Amino acid sequence: MKLSTIGIAMLGDERRSVMERLEGECIKRMKRLAEIIKTKVKYYNGESPEVVIAPKVISSVKDSKEVGEYFVRNNVKILVLQYYIWDYPYLV
Repeated sequence: MKLSTIGIAMLGDERRSVMERLEGECIKRMKRLAEIIKTKVKYYNGESPEVVIAPKVISSVKDSKEVGEYFVRNNVKILVLQYYIWDYPYLV
């Protein structure tokens, strides 16, 4: 059985001042979710899926395109989107 690759991305705030303060925390949370998936998710044969973390938090349309291309290059088939910052209308 071919295992599907899981991608993890986070949506952020487009305000640069907010992202400068919180980007490290956002990345830490993506890495923590990846750890949980790797240890808790198992296929019937005992294997765990590969997990790919976005290289950065998505805080603009340009970032979303770059992260999408990154996931395509890494053959991601399942995508988990997180958000840590919610401040309408600044959520990308």
